[in-house]
Amino acid sequence: MAKKKTTKKTTKSAKTSKKKNTTGTATPVKAKSESSKGSTMSKTAKKPAAPRGRKTAKSALTPVITVTHDQIAARAYEIWLANGCPQGQDDYNWRTAEAQLLAEANK
Repeated sequence: MAKKKTTKKTTKSAKTSKKKNTTGTATPVKAKSESSKGSTMSKTAKKPAAPRGRKTAKSALTPVITVTHDQIAARAYEIWLANGCPQGQDDYNWRTAEAQLLAEANK
């Protein structure tokens, strides 16, 4: 009569393989268990992309502020009157008016 071959089934976490070290002798190495694979994220994992059509956090923090030419001109005229109508300070009054209006819009 023929002999039956019996094989031993082992789980993946219990398997070992042999790895040669630098001295030439074989050393057993445990295989990684499957439960440890999903427990931590790999270093090469990518962040999910921002959905299209939505504002990102960066655009939400920097709103677009528009100040019209007429608003700046009216404020520059007020500054000019408040300073006693001096001649030759048109650029200074314009820049001051623009800065004030932008500062008020950012509040």
